[in-house]
Amino acid sequence: MSTRNCVRSRLKDFIASATEFVALVETGGIAFSNGYCFELVKNDVGSLGFLDSKSREFQERINFAGQEFVPPKLAPSVLEAVTLPTKRIDCGSTVQMFSRIYSLFIGYGFSEDVSQASTYFVLASWFPESLPVAPCLILSGTEAEARVVLELLMCLVRHALPLAEINLDVFDCLPMHIQPTMLISRVDSSMWRVLTASNYLHAYLPNKKGLTDLYCAKAAYAGPTLAEVGDNAILNIHCTPNGGRLPVINAAKLEEIAADLQPRLLDYRFKYIAQVRQADFDAPTLPTPLRMMARALGACIVDKPELQVEIVRLLESQAELLRASRMLDPNCVAIEALLTHCHGENGPIRVGVNEVAATATSILTDRGETAAFESKRMGGQLRQLGFCPKRDSQGFAIHLRADVRRLTHRLARDHQVGDSEQTMPGCPDCTEGTSAQAGRSNS
Repeated sequence: MSTRNCVRSRLKDFIASATEFVALVETGGIAFSNGYCFELVKNDVGSLGFLDSKSREFQERINFAGQEFVPPKLAPSVLEAVTLPTKRIDCGSTVQMFSRIYSLFIGYGFSEDVSQASTYFVLASWFPESLPVAPCLILSGTEAEARVVLELLMCLVRHALPLAEINLDVFDCLPMHIQPTMLISRVDSSMWRVLTASNYLHAYLPNKKGLTDLYCAKAAYAGPTLAEVGDNAILNIHCTPNGGRLPVINAAKLEEIAADLQPRLLDYRFKYIAQVRQADFDAPTLPTPLRMMARALGACIVDKPELQVEIVRLLESQAELLRASRMLDPNCVAIEALLTHCHGENGPIRVGVNEVAATATSILTDRGETAAFESKRMGGQLRQLGFCPKRDSQGFAIHLRADVRRLTHRLARDHQVGDSEQTMPGCPDCTEGTSAQAGRSNS
């Protein structure tokens, strides 16, 4: 049986029989090592049960490997919100399944790149426990178009759970044991670090009852830009007005789409889960975080290498856009300005916030921007990044002690800022960062 984090079974009770105890295990679906799997479904009257990969019959519980698996007990509001298939329909070939989803997005006026990226994410959402990282789609750009994408995804992804927003308290309330794909309309800036951590296996969050396993597939709207997203092990699509009338999708149409495609996607999971688990697709030309996401997305495209190649193109294009975005992102410019002072020859230990602001403004000017950093704004920016400007007789300033220099270099590496990819001769923090990156590359 798979022990990947998306299998969140828990012991509920023991039922005594004449000769043995049978463990009741709540689950939203399990894939076993021999290829056998079963999935959570709703029947015509809304009751939960299972379909398995060996039959097409609705089952209220499944006995396998000495355990009795039962559907989870969900609050009525959760049961109403989550999208589940009701049956299984033949999915056809990989190309046919891909084309059905891709054509849906194209039909609603989205670009080829947005439609492709959305389709890759949909297919990957059905195999999270078999992937090196959880599928993560971050939407940026105009909110109205992003909401339409999220509405369509609600009909397509595995165990879709739409959420208006997310915070730490919400995680404790979510039915993570059903392996949801979260579709989040708004993410608080303080949550991005936690949300991106949930892309990785064994991402546990302490709570009053023990630990919550955060690992799950997700799509979230980040706002007009990706300024708050510090991790790039994601698939990003930038939503822009398509020039025509914004499509409006009513509830009846959404139900129609889900009724048609959810059963086919369930069949796709049943047919290909063994191949996905054994896939060896790779994209060695991409930076490591994007390479991991490419592996995850590519593994779910079975026997169609030409579709896998398109994943690399999309992520390469994304990497270029992210680099361009960082060039003008206020956080990145503030870090780059402070890094410049760290690398200044015979520079003073004390650097005024007004000096950092002037350096940041000069960086933007060199890049063709007319915006200027004010000292007050820069002070707030630096505090958000973890620095602590102190007031003295000359105003607010940062003192470039060893710990401040280390923090500046770490932030520069994390945000892939300017000189973070170069080493300054004689700078011990640059040397330390280069050694750490080399160690990660060789591991």
